[in-house]
Amino acid sequence: MHKPLKNKSQHYVPSSYLQAWCDPKCPQGHAPYVWLTPVNGGPAKKKSPKKILRERDMYTIVGANGERDLSIERGLSQLEGKFARIRRNKLDKCLPLDIHEAAFVCIFVAAMHARTRTYREHLRLTWGRALGLMNKVEAAYETASPEQRERLNSALRPVGGPIDKQATMSKDEVAELVANPLQNWLPPIVKAIAPHLIEIPSVVMVAPKGCSFITSDTPCAWFDKGAYETPPARYAGGLISPTLEITMPLSPRQMLVFANRLRFSGYWSRLSRGDVESLNRRTFTRAEEFVVRNSRHTYTKPS
Repeated sequence: MHKPLKNKSQHYVPSSYLQAWCDPKCPQGHAPYVWLTPVNGGPAKKKSPKKILRERDMYTIVGANGERDLSIERGLSQLEGKFARIRRNKLDKCLPLDIHEAAFVCIFVAAMHARTRTYREHLRLTWGRALGLMNKVEAAYETASPEQRERLNSALRPVGGPIDKQATMSKDEVAELVANPLQNWLPPIVKAIAPHLIEIPSVVMVAPKGCSFITSDTPCAWFDKGAYETPPARYAGGLISPTLEITMPLSPRQMLVFANRLRFSGYWSRLSRGDVESLNRRTFTRAEEFVVRNSRHTYTKPS
């Protein structure tokens, strides 16, 4: 008999993170559950955080002989555990974070941005375009005349010197990025984003009594209103943009906001119901398939 594969079901939104959205009215003796709601409409369903927003071998690196490398999954698990402790011991109590705890939260947010199915498909589409172009060039070269091949060689030849082999990628390497984008890109993307997040002012928004934040299958939302202005605001786009805002729900009670224009930090509890609805709308619009709530109330699609 074959031994069952370990860690084959991998969450793209951690179950430990989703635990905060478990319905507080769950009957005694019943397994904790959240309310999962389709963004395109439909009833909310009770689901265990352990059984949702997951996919088989989403981060597993499979070797040439079929061996399974779980280093990314294990690294994410360690990060999730550290964040859960910080949330429980500091964030839930509205206590200030030390520099190491703040850094871990930034790393967690960077991972939440880059580990989802939505981001995986963004990477796959980006590199898929490059692969498609390489296929077209290859096909054109095979059918070209000697003169046409010479012109293609001239057009593809780098300007100013010989080819830097370390700065080039083969078709097989690009195909690997299309096939396994997260396995190749998740660690370097997190390492690139997290240090910038540490430098961006941030605040934890606290929902007023009777209101709560939702989360989703794509919890970390980036929004840069300067990019939608006509003409686009100067420096709009990217982590240095003065108009960039990054939001991520921490729990039904708290939402973390990064914004270069923030002039205060810590915890902010002067939110209105409209403020909470506005922040929830941003979470909703970035969701791929589902939003998650801690009550049966179905979050309706924003008009």
